[in-house]
Amino acid sequence: MEAHPGTRDRVVRLLLEQGPATASVLAERLALTPPAVRRHLDALEGDGLVQASERPPYGPVGERGRGRPAKVYALTDA
Repeated sequence: MEAHPGTRDRVVRLLLEQGPATASVLAERLALTPPAVRRHLDALEGDGLVQASERPPYGPVGERGRGRPAKVYALTDA
């Protein structure tokens, strides 16, 4: 049984309606913490519904700060 189907549905809906985003951006829009959103994204990625990359699939690449690059999550064809 899925622990938080409503939240996962909201994450999928945001990615569908607003396009690829980082966990931090999704967390801000959902009023959740980034680690909480990452747990949902990991589960969705495991189900083959979301794909993570270090670059946005389209659009300009912004300046990067220090540290590990943020992953950008997008829906898959599934």
